[in-house]
Order: sequence, then C-alpha cells, then structure tokens
Amino acid sequence: MRRVTAMLGLVLGAAVLAVAPSAPAFAHNYPVAESPDEGSTIDTQPEVVSLTTNDALLDFEDTAVMDVLGPDGRHYATACATVSGATVEVPATLGTPGDYTVEWQAVSTDGHPISGEFGFTWAPADGVELAEGAATAVCPAAAGEPTDAATDDAGTGVDSEGVASSDLFWVLGAFGVVIVAGIVTWLLVRPRGAGRHEPEPHAPDPHEPDPHEPDPHVPDPHVPDPHEPDPHRPLE
Repeated sequence: MRRVTAMLGLVLGAAVLAVAPSAPAFAHNYPVAESPDEGSTIDTQPEVVSLTTNDALLDFEDTAVMDVLGPDGRHYATACATVSGATVEVPATLGTPGDYTVEWQAVSTDGHPISGEFGFTWAPADGVELAEGAATAVCPAAAGEPTDAATDDAGTGVDSEGVASSDLFWVLGAFGVVIVAGIVTWLLVRPRGAGRHEPEPHAPDPHEPDPHEPDPHVPDPHVPDPHEPDPHRPLE
C-alpha cells in the first residue's frame, strides 16, 4: 500500500508540474479602458490620453510608448509616455479636427510586450485653442525605434499568433498529462483481480478417468498375486 501511495504522489506531482508552465501564458495584460473612450467624439482638449489594462504594468525606462496621431499625420503628444500602475498615459493637445489614432505599447506583468491602438473623433467647440502638432514624435520610441526593455515582435519573437499557439500547446499538453495521470492512478488503486473472469465450473467429462477411482490395469499392492510364490509358505 505504501508503494502505491508513493507512486500516486509521483504521478500527481508530475501532473502539477506539467500544468504549471501553462499558467504564465494567461498572464498577459489586456486593455479594459481608454481615455478618450474608443470611438467617442470629444469637443474639449483631453489634456491627457491614456489606456488602462487589467493589471499593473512594468514601469522601467522606455518600457511604455504612446503617441497621438491626427488626421493630418502630425503628432500631438507633447511628452513621453509614463506608467502609473495599470495605466499608460501621455499629455496631448489636439489640433486639426477629425479622427485621431492613439498608438501604444507597454510591458505586461509577465514580461511580454503588448501593444495596440484606439481611435476617437475630435470636434472642437468654438473658442477651443488648437495645437499645430509636430512633424515627428516627441519621443524617439514613439517613432518606431526599438528600446532595450520593450522591443518589437521581430526582436522578441512574441506576437499574438505565437502566444495563442503557445497557449494552446500548453493547455492540450496539460490536459493530456492529467488524463494519463488519472488512468495510471486508477490502475494503481483498483482492487486486485478486478475485471478478471474466473472460469465457470463444468460437469465432469464421462470419458475422462476419475482420479479418485483405482486403475483396473494397475495391480493393487495390497492384494497378493496368485501366480507369485508365497514367501511365508515353507518350501517342499
């Protein structure tokens, strides 16, 4: 029984170790809110454009990038992006009315770069002061230059399809190990002899000799042979 318990512990331990690597695959941050809201129309200067994820972001130098692009192709972010908990933000003053695109990049808590974009419409009210924008981004990273902490997909080998494939691989592998562990456990703990078919008793064969009956062809050692001389009778 001790050997069965030890083997059961080893099997379950292996299953846990196989499932554990799949956990980080689900730890990537994802957006939960934008400001201005995705697809919204605003008529006053936002002052700050931001994106919030479901969990805290890594906050190191140049890990976060955000830029605000106007309908005229000019850049309206006025400083480099900063990280505050789960939010990446940048100050911005808008100019030409129209559709604006916010491009962003950050590093999630599991160390993987995440990126995306969202848009809104700028329809300034009368009297709102407009900015001229800049021909280039304020921060070099916002212009597409890779940084040490947050590189592009080609440098890291991380992209949405690759991450999805990795997630699927680990999930299927984990389920496979759990199933195998369950089968091995069942084989170890099931009662001995379970599933075996005992032969059914059958009537004796009339043509087979009864092992309990004496064989008529074999002389009985207890009955004297009439053809053999009696050793106890005196010789004549």
